[in-house]
Amino acid sequence: MERPPAAGGPAGGAGPVGARVPSDPPADRSTTLVTAQAVWESQARADPLWAVLSDPDRAGRRWDLPAFMASGEAMVSGALARYRALGGEWVDREVAVDFGCGVGRLTQPLARQFRRVIGVDISPTMVAVADRLNQFGDRVEYRANDRPDLSFLADGSVSLVFTHITLQHVPAGVAVDYLREFLRVAKPGGAVIFQLPSHLAESYLHPERDDAPVPEAARAAAIVIGPAPAQVEAGTDLELTVDVTNVSDRIWYQSGDHSLNVGNHWCVVDTGVRTVTDDGRGRLPSRFRPAETARVAVRVHAPDEPGHYRLEFDVVQETVAWFEGSGSSVGSVELDVVPAGAPEPPADGSASEAPAFGDLIADDYFEAPVFEMNPVPRHQVEALLRDAGATLLGTEEFVDNWHSYTYFVRTAD
Repeated sequence: MERPPAAGGPAGGAGPVGARVPSDPPADRSTTLVTAQAVWESQARADPLWAVLSDPDRAGRRWDLPAFMASGEAMVSGALARYRALGGEWVDREVAVDFGCGVGRLTQPLARQFRRVIGVDISPTMVAVADRLNQFGDRVEYRANDRPDLSFLADGSVSLVFTHITLQHVPAGVAVDYLREFLRVAKPGGAVIFQLPSHLAESYLHPERDDAPVPEAARAAAIVIGPAPAQVEAGTDLELTVDVTNVSDRIWYQSGDHSLNVGNHWCVVDTGVRTVTDDGRGRLPSRFRPAETARVAVRVHAPDEPGHYRLEFDVVQETVAWFEGSGSSVGSVELDVVPAGAPEPPADGSASEAPAFGDLIADDYFEAPVFEMNPVPRHQVEALLRDAGATLLGTEEFVDNWHSYTYFVRTAD
């Protein structure tokens, strides 16, 4: 099986710095995908192959297209063989879904195994490139989908749902919703194969921790924001330094299930409405003593709509709470979001070589914002599968900054 890319590149997320599981998911989860779609679309315009498979030696449009597509053949054959080795049987070979298909690296080899394949991606540019590279005509369909569901697919209509290094790049609550959708659309006795990071490796956690959330009475922080520009272009990334002080009388510890981070929201100054919540993340120390101050870098993504905004920072214990809800103060700075210009060319002024689909991407390579890494603890995944009556045939574990699992699942009969 192919390993998930190490944290740091787009397909590996931002590693422990970007880890999060949203605490108070909004009722309309579609709003939480706006930032994810903007990042995916930017990556697709900059370097779609590297966005899918972030080999450090291939950054800057240096992937060889045949080699890139061949890596998908090995990935699919290995995953399907593993499913069979764990005792899985194919209910049939009619319809497969490649969720987070990108440019079709896995969709195309799946078409050699199934009568029909549907590739789904949040980026319209990825879908356009995938259409250009399709070798199987009408047997393969690509769809751009920015919804937190698969409502275009009927219950029990799919033989296999397959996804790899995709769910980790959407908010964890949305990833869980997608898992439920995979189980809904899969046929009785069908197959679902998916990958998700579960928790940070021990090297990122303090040995004295007890993994309990920070008590509500200890959720008290003072936040000071470092130098910030007066304006930022809409839809672009900005990195700020944030000084966080623990003003409680308790030590805060990082937890394997509830990482402790600095996060931000965007609020329209005139109306006071938060138009973007749960945006960027910066990780706090593994042990954070009372009166201790930590300087954290947080990469934020400016709203697409120009205007005058207040950028608010708060401490968040993932899946538990934002500290503001317990009376802690937020740090904030006001700035203008202005209309975005064209992407800047590389620093040396050189233009990168355009691949066969070059007219679908930016004329020049540019450095796009990276994806966050969003874990879902393994015990939560297993509970979801049990509640759905599905059978977990087995897993494969990969460890770098994260303990990440590929799950091989047979749906209920």
